[in-house]
Amino acid sequence: DGRAADLADWAAEAPAPALRRGHMAGTDLDEAVARYTALYPGTDFRAAKGPGDFSYRYSFVGDENVTLRSSVFPAEHWGRLPMLPDYVVAWWREGSGAVDVGSHEVRSNGSRPFLLPSGRSFSFRSGPAVQNLVHIDAAFLEETAAELHEGRSRPLVFDHTRAPSPEQTSAWRRAVGEASPVLQDAASSPLLRMQVGLLVARATLQLFPWHDVPFSAEMRAPRMSAVRAAIEYLHHHADRPITPADAARAAGISTRVLQLAVRRHE
Repeated sequence: DGRAADLADWAAEAPAPALRRGHMAGTDLDEAVARYTALYPGTDFRAAKGPGDFSYRYSFVGDENVTLRSSVFPAEHWGRLPMLPDYVVAWWREGSGAVDVGSHEVRSNGSRPFLLPSGRSFSFRSGPAVQNLVHIDAAFLEETAAELHEGRSRPLVFDHTRAPSPEQTSAWRRAVGEASPVLQDAASSPLLRMQVGLLVARATLQLFPWHDVPFSAEMRAPRMSAVRAAIEYLHHHADRPITPADAARAAGISTRVLQLAVRRHE
């Protein structure tokens, strides 16, 4: 069809996305904390060694659009992550954890996929764990979503508190399973890489409720993350009697700060 032809034309003109692969491992807790902290500038990562031996491992493989990652961290760990450059879906092979630790905490465990908060920083806590993650480049997923809302590419607001259904989970896992060998093979053609990347992106858009929000470039700045979180909270709970004060409280800012920011950027 037309879309396939367009994709083939793109693949003929564009260079193949470079294979990205990395691995780190060791047995020193302080080294592990330093290396996990360095994954994203601005990360606050802390850990406490428990009884028994400690041996960590973190690896990733993929391309500029989608990377598959795994993390083995056999110690309690917690902290805060900055606004991530990707949309991230994760699941536990062992252990459990929580994000937005506190009054709005969202817990997860087992093999059911869950989404990390996007567009803002967030706190986290986990016990000793083995975790798999799929990172999708933000611009790539937003451009894919534009196929559905038929507008310009713009930030997506996911409801990371909603658990996907078994049917949605199965469809997403099939997409990731089909994409995995292609993403790990340096010989994969650019057309095939793009096809499986789109497969994962589209399946992810079917996994959790989402909508697009036309934030301005200034509103997307990291310093505006709390204001964005409050606005997203209002969008998520549009079907409930939520007030701006409730949204401001959920984002950890005052109602006055939220009102001034919204007026300034209207």
